[in-house]
Amino acid sequence: IGVSGCARSGKDTFFSILKKYIPEVEQVALAHELKKDLDDFVKSKVGISVFTDETKDKSLIRGLMVEYGKIKRQQTEGTYWTCLAQKKINEILRSDKIPVVTDVRYDIYPKDEFFWLKEQNNGLLVHITRMFGSDEIPPANEEESINNEKLKTKADYSIKWNTVEANHTTLNDDHLNEIVKGFIKYYEKFRK
Repeated sequence: IGVSGCARSGKDTFFSILKKYIPEVEQVALAHELKKDLDDFVKSKVGISVFTDETKDKSLIRGLMVEYGKIKRQQTEGTYWTCLAQKKINEILRSDKIPVVTDVRYDIYPKDEFFWLKEQNNGLLVHITRMFGSDEIPPANEEESINNEKLKTKADYSIKWNTVEANHTTLNDDHLNEIVKGFIKYYEKFRK
């Protein structure tokens, strides 16, 4: 299973809720290796860990992360991060678990993340859009804007959910749980 959507759309929230209902899912993040590469450097230079959950801090360092990721993607025509993630996916599959890649972002190169998910791993793509009132949460940058639209149109399953109040526990939100349960029904048919 691959999950796409703009930054802060709820990709990790989707995974957390999914895990409540399908305990054998295991999260894989293409950006994890990127973050490992950059964490010491960014902490020493700007005092922020790239593993932060703070929206403000993430927005400060997002450009650096995007550019570093872009360089490695250009050097390998989009396969650098997927090759690293494939090792973890193979381990997960050997243990009879289900890998969920929570940050599928690109469909530029012939063997990019979308191709890797769909063709190399026979996966399905879920796209998440988070709403704030009647407006979609916008892409974080131009790169995300271009790729998000591509992936949204190619998704096998689309989710659109509302922003949950900050003091509300999202994992127990009935509306979000029902949306994920709808996906699970779709996924069960896909697996057959």
